[in-house]
Amino acid sequence: MIPKGTGWQRLRSLCFDTIPSGSGVYHTRAVPLHEWRELGAFNVTLCNKQRIILETAGSEIGGTLMADAEYLLDNSAEHQASVHDAVTGAVWYSPAWLLITAYYWSFFSTLALSRLTGKSTWFLDRQALSIFRKLGGVSQQPPAGAMRLRVGTFISAINREITLEPSGSQLHDAVWKAFKELADDIFGKVDQNANGLEYRLWWALKRIGDIWGPAWPSKVRNAANYKPGRVYREVVRQDRFDTLKLLKDVTPITHAKLVELLEDQVLRIRAKETADSPLEGGTRILLLFAITLNAVATNLHSELINRQTGDQRWFALRKRFCDLRCATTSGSIWPLSEDTT
Repeated sequence: MIPKGTGWQRLRSLCFDTIPSGSGVYHTRAVPLHEWRELGAFNVTLCNKQRIILETAGSEIGGTLMADAEYLLDNSAEHQASVHDAVTGAVWYSPAWLLITAYYWSFFSTLALSRLTGKSTWFLDRQALSIFRKLGGVSQQPPAGAMRLRVGTFISAINREITLEPSGSQLHDAVWKAFKELADDIFGKVDQNANGLEYRLWWALKRIGDIWGPAWPSKVRNAANYKPGRVYREVVRQDRFDTLKLLKDVTPITHAKLVELLEDQVLRIRAKETADSPLEGGTRILLLFAITLNAVATNLHSELINRQTGDQRWFALRKRFCDLRCATTSGSIWPLSEDTT
């Protein structure tokens, strides 16, 4: 079972506040953020070069963020199934490309988690931003790019504010920065004496970003995928980064063992090392990070969907997909050897 103490309670609180009761999503009529900006019910109360502030019903934005999370968890599930087949199948699969797949598995899981907690990132181009500018009746708008999206407190019994501000980063880096802020927040609420395993989990997640910077997963991916000679070495039989072997050796894995391995790899980081030099450490941590973030995101979503009274068919369809594609001999969903709840 994923460790749940005071830190998890903070995560649940953020999630249930961001997506309040009445924010259910119907899988045949979901309205994600990119459609909501054109079809949603909201008022633009501020739009200038620094930020955009929207006012909308809590259930309105809650349903939209939940729809986005559902889609993103679908993305994550397909990457999870791809990694599973590469690790458990008999057909050859590039260890280097497996690492890239694991990166996107972690990316979509993290982005889904950010939607569920109301501390997210949203890419808006110039045309999309002009919609808000026109609705606000003003002449200024922020520059296009990755925007910090923050769900604010309720300003009335029904409505709340949504703030959009330029992140100053590329989309992927902005997503990782948002996660680092969330990890700092959760770690600050963890009680080490009450739940030592939870403390170790969030310490490790926070510590990686403290040492390597929030965007360390992007650095690992970029070094692996875009620097010739670093990873794609199967042709010349130099398998220094055998991601397949690592995953075959450790999975299926319990939550407790996952925390132990992640913590151990973080403790191994030396002062002068970076995420991409030497790359071996970064690749190992990225694989464990992907499994961990997927477990956190899917577990939080499961608690949310069980709390909602709306349509749960989308959740059931994804569960069926994972049961078909990623089931272990014990009945758990790979890469875990036990239930995620």
